[in-house]
Amino acid sequence: MIGDFIVWILATFVLNPLQAELGEKLGSVQSSAAIAQQVQTCLSTGTAALANRAASEPWWAISTAFSVSVGLSDARSLLAETSPECAAAAGLLQN
Repeated sequence: MIGDFIVWILATFVLNPLQAELGEKLGSVQSSAAIAQQVQTCLSTGTAALANRAASEPWWAISTAFSVSVGLSDARSLLAETSPECAAAAGLLQN
């Protein structure tokens, strides 16, 4: 129950805003289908990996949610750390 609450905190303050931002950026860039697919794959696998980590490491999740919400950390770099595919996708949308 507490683990679910911790995952909810991370999703509310980090993952959902990040997904919205990347979705907006993807739409405004007029990206190719390959880039769109890469970003969507990253979002689904990367957010699942972050949610799993949040469930197993609650203090990491709380400190990460706080750091991202106050601007000490960047949510895109957090997602990029989950896998090389996510790093490439975040790099494509950063330019």
